[in-house]
Amino acid sequence: MKKVMLTTILLLIMLVFVSCNTKNVTSNYKTDTVSSSLASPNIKYEYFYRGFATMKQNLAINYPQKSLVIDTEEDWHNFMDKFLPGIKYTISVNFATESLIYDGEFPPSSIYAKETKLNGLIVKNRKLEATIYFVNNGIYAQNIDNIEHCFVNIVKINKSDIPKNIENIYHK
Repeated sequence: MKKVMLTTILLLIMLVFVSCNTKNVTSNYKTDTVSSSLASPNIKYEYFYRGFATMKQNLAINYPQKSLVIDTEEDWHNFMDKFLPGIKYTISVNFATESLIYDGEFPPSSIYAKETKLNGLIVKNRKLEATIYFVNNGIYAQNIDNIEHCFVNIVKINKSDIPKNIENIYHK
């Protein structure tokens, strides 16, 4: 009888221990539930570019710090030359039917910048905005010697998914 009781108690303790550990492990991978509840499930996107942008510290104030819609190839090349020179991307954009959505994570910390991921796109106050979250155990870039980094997400979407009254469109 003592062996049965001891075995039962040990099994219950193990069950409680495993349950607690499982909760802690999965909670590390949760995203921002507020952002996900606001995200529009109707706006489908494909990543165009994800990575760090490097800039001199005194130029960070001129860097786009909100989500922007880029509608034309001319505007894209102007934007890229100004803010993202030399980035590598592997997919093309048909600007007749598609647009790019830029989102940069600002302000960067004085010490480092941290990787972000897009959680979705929302329309808020006549602006198409990206909702993002920080990636647990993600990539960091150190900011040193007046050089700063911000993490940039650029996605491609269909123009038909962009409301007509959007105000945050980039023009050179």
